[in-house]
Amino acid sequence: MSEKSLTSSNLCRQCARSAMCFGSLGGTSSQQLQRSHKVYHRGETLFSMGDEFAAVYIMRTGSAKSFVSTARGDEQISGFFYKGDMLGADGFDNMTHGHSLKFLETSSVCWIGLNELDKALIESPTKRGQLLKSMSHALVDEQRMLVNMAKLSSEQRLAKFLLDLSERFELQGLCATTFDLSMTRIDIANFLGMAIETISRLLTKLQQQKIIKVNRRQINLINMDKLQRCLLDEPGNSWTPDCKVQQLKFQSSSALVA
Repeated sequence: MSEKSLTSSNLCRQCARSAMCFGSLGGTSSQQLQRSHKVYHRGETLFSMGDEFAAVYIMRTGSAKSFVSTARGDEQISGFFYKGDMLGADGFDNMTHGHSLKFLETSSVCWIGLNELDKALIESPTKRGQLLKSMSHALVDEQRMLVNMAKLSSEQRLAKFLLDLSERFELQGLCATTFDLSMTRIDIANFLGMAIETISRLLTKLQQQKIIKVNRRQINLINMDKLQRCLLDEPGNSWTPDCKVQQLKFQSSSALVA
């Protein structure tokens, strides 16, 4: 892991959370351009369960996963994060982190220390609103995921996962139909509550039906309409040609691919 000082760039201007960065708080124009970020490599951890809460972070590049560990040491993935996402807000609960966060690829994060964050929340209603919105969004995503796990079939959970990823990449200005998965299939299976064999079988089925094309970690969504329509079908009958037709809109969630 390395730490750097950087100036405002296209990445910062495109970041949905850039207004939260401590570098935007007062000071001269040159001071406003200064902020700190750290670079991490695949497999490195930003924080772990029980660590002291010292800052919130903004994902600048790359991707990461959050997870909790059981008493037996098993890992349960609770979300995936990409550029512009806020990390570490779980620490507000009791000033320690309730989950761990590990990077899926070489990534960088901007950090906002608690002192700077307190100052921002006191001085700026806009920043206060942004933080509350971010925390509320994470809560809604968690509730939506619980509903998906309880109500959707395995096929529908995977379809929803791919569509959510597609929307998140589109919001970042990236291609919504062709993208690389930074997480493994094991991670996807863990997140969606399925066996790895089930994930492999369903991806093969989707490819055979010419809904997606899989090339190692690259996913190409060939037929978005059919992928969306399957969510309206009864569990067990997903991806059939006679699915009901309706265009669905999906809000991005803390879940992703492999």
